[in-house]
Formats: sequence, structure tokens, C-alpha cells
Amino acid sequence: MPRYEKKFLLRDNQDLIIECMLDKSLSLDPNCSNLKCYTVHSLYFDDYLDSAFHDVEAGILKKIKFRIRRYNDNVEDYKLEIKRKNNDEVAKEFCYLKKDEVLKIMNNDISDLFWNTNNAVLKKFLIAMQTKFLRPKIIVTYNRVPFVNFFNDLRITIDKNISYSRDVNNFTNNFYFKNQLYEKILEVKYNDFIPKDIRKILSDFYLFRVAFSKYYNSRYECQKLGEVV
Repeated sequence: MPRYEKKFLLRDNQDLIIECMLDKSLSLDPNCSNLKCYTVHSLYFDDYLDSAFHDVEAGILKKIKFRIRRYNDNVEDYKLEIKRKNNDEVAKEFCYLKKDEVLKIMNNDISDLFWNTNNAVLKKFLIAMQTKFLRPKIIVTYNRVPFVNFFNDLRITIDKNISYSRDVNNFTNNFYFKNQLYEKILEVKYNDFIPKDIRKILSDFYLFRVAFSKYYNSRYECQKLGEVV
């Protein structure tokens, strides 16, 4: 079943108001535990041509991203994602990794990892590392407030306190310097349609739809500062 994703830019304190409204009609993602949000740490990879970066810059509709994620302060468990996007339609493949596997990937020490795994997603990623010369480029960190409707697989997230770091070697710990991005982004992920009450919220707040890429914007900020990533 096709899945779609739309992003909207939030202004001022719109995030707090919309959170209160969504809280009345949707459920908070159980992954939040006792908190209202969780922290996402994403290590993004790109090839020797920086294709993922330049595809966003050129407005290419069909794109692919490779990233490894961890959550909150957990530095032992990771999630490898291959995300494909064609205009609004998105598809993800993922698998779970342990810290020692991530360290091997970061150090490009992947031969044993490739031959000793039966995981198709990991193999696909490792082949891309070899054929496309994928390498870690930047860390993006943010707080995510996630709402869900399990009935129709609707997911709405509000991402804020977005920051980035070039210190990719410290991805597996919590000790890296962060530069702040100031955007707040609301993402709507759905299968068939956006429910009427959610469409009303988007309409009432005059939310501006954007093609916002945390990866691209973070690297673009580095470029503006004259930093090579």
C-alpha cells in the first residue's frame, strides 16, 4: 500500500497550540513512555558525488536516503533505514543494529559484517557503501512529538530543537557539539487520505507546506559557514 508524507513549517508557538489540539483527537506514540517526546539522533550517509544533497538542491522528485538512527540516550541500539521518496510517496526499509556493527560501518570495516549477515536490508546498504562509496556526512538531532491513529495508520509528528553536528565520529555517544537550526516542522504520514479534522487544523493555522530536508538544510548551513563536510 502506498504511503505518503507531507511537511509543514510551523511559526512562533504554533507547535504548542497544535500539540494541545492533536492530543484531543489522536494518541501519543507509545514510544514516548512517560515523556511527551523522544529525541532522534540520525547519522546520514552520502556518496562521493553527494547525490542525496544535490538531488534535494535540484528539486529531484525521486530520491533515496541512507541513515542510521538511535533514540534518546541509548547508545547500544540502532536502526538502519533506507528511505525512498518519489514526490509525496515514501517507502522505508529498515533493520536493527548493535553498537559494534555501527562502529564497523562508520570505520568502513564492513567485509566480515557483509559475509556474516543474512539481513537483506543490511546487505543492500553495505553493497551501496562499496559501489557508491557511501560515507557518514553529518549528525542531525531533534526532539519529536509523535501522534498516531492506529485505525488508519495516520502519524503526525512535530520536530523541534533541530540541530546538526559534523562530529560524526562521536555518533555512538552523546558528546558532540551541536549547531542549531531554528525551523519547527510538522509531518503528516498517511496511507489513503488525511482525515477531515486534521485537514481542518492544517487549514485553520494556514500552515505553509515545505519540502524540508533536515539532512540538506544541515549541510547547507555548513556550506554557508565555509565548512566542508
